[in-house]
Amino acid sequence: STTGKVLWQFANPTSACSPQDQTCIANNSINGFSMPAVIGTTVLIGAWQGGPDNRLFALNGATGAVRWSMQTVPNLGIPVGAGNALYLSDGTNLYAISVNDGGLRWVLPNSNAGVPAVTPTALYVINTTKSGSTQALVAVDPVAGKTLWRVTVTGNACSTPAVANSIVYIGCSDGWLYGYRATDGGLLWYTHTFNGAPSIMQAPLIVNGTVYVWSALQQATVPYAGGSLFAFTLP
Repeated sequence: STTGKVLWQFANPTSACSPQDQTCIANNSINGFSMPAVIGTTVLIGAWQGGPDNRLFALNGATGAVRWSMQTVPNLGIPVGAGNALYLSDGTNLYAISVNDGGLRWVLPNSNAGVPAVTPTALYVINTTKSGSTQALVAVDPVAGKTLWRVTVTGNACSTPAVANSIVYIGCSDGWLYGYRATDGGLLWYTHTFNGAPSIMQAPLIVNGTVYVWSALQQATVPYAGGSLFAFTLP
């Protein structure tokens, strides 16, 4: 954008529902949205509605018109897309959805998956037990929805993964940054972001051969106050 002019707005219209979708019309009160994902010319966004269900909307990126919508699970996660597929988690199951028409491609049940990092050959997600006591880094086949490999992560409350140069990076709340081999989950290296009592809660950012990690200080009165930004060179 060069002017900041609003091109279109998608808020809370009844036109967001298909005329045949009476459930969508009856539960049209939208209370909030997820982060959007853009695949080609389609914008995909999850909506928390006033009824017992949530919805996933596919919008025309140029006009904001609804291409399709579908009912989703109550704990709708952040959608992530690649190719012609959209992937999202409800905290229990991991779903693959067709961008063309919203058709369900596969479900990986009981995966307790977070937000996936997507590559052409695999999805990488952090899997957490219901008690939160054990975590694992899991690679999933994006076409078949089958687990390719799974390794236990020793860190606590780990971030969404980031992937570059066949290495999967995750940061954890105890301040450790890990690098895993993308093909089989082998641990390549790990390093601590020493700065008092650091905590890495956000996904690493990879730009132009550099891994950036924000490591903040956890305090009882002011969570994540202070901290530092760390930069690491990709191998």
